[in-house]
Amino acid sequence: LFFFIVSIFMISQTIHPTSGQGTTSTCVDTDITGISASGSSQNFPPNNVVDKNFNTLWSIYGKGSWIQLDLGSSKNICSVNIAWYKGNERQSNFVISTSKDGSTFTKVLEKKSSGTTLNLEKYVLPETNARYLKITVNGNTQNDYASITEAKVSIQNTIATPPSPPSTGGGDTGDNSGAGDGFKMIYPTLTG
Repeated sequence: LFFFIVSIFMISQTIHPTSGQGTTSTCVDTDITGISASGSSQNFPPNNVVDKNFNTLWSIYGKGSWIQLDLGSSKNICSVNIAWYKGNERQSNFVISTSKDGSTFTKVLEKKSSGTTLNLEKYVLPETNARYLKITVNGNTQNDYASITEAKVSIQNTIATPPSPPSTGGGDTGDNSGAGDGFKMIYPTLTG
């Protein structure tokens, strides 16, 4: 008969995905604290683009007309959502530029609207940190009007997530303490 007393040191780890630690980022709509424009036609002022009413609009005739949105402070911008007047009938040519100071602007997107919807169209921007966002309209497929019914800006919202609790060693260790300390005792057995 042989009796063996064996003690095995076991390292047991619980692997926690990194998404559960640190931060989580999502994009959320932000408030627009100020609006200015290169001009507007009578009864179609710039503030109509943030009144949450798709029946009102900002409009002015002329290529290069622009509307500027002030976010109040510099923020990480994810996207701009624009609803175009007669957006289901024509495509608008536009440029989105951003600025931290309201004076020096950098072009971040040049695009054409879909021409298929009256609803908000989402335009994702490359990583951009800015306070001011300018939409410059260079006419559309029917005429040279700049006409927007609604505009929204989505910014990155970062939420800190609490760290996961440390592993207790994976459970029962054979000592009936429930401590899970990573040691496992193997007791003598009778063989033969």
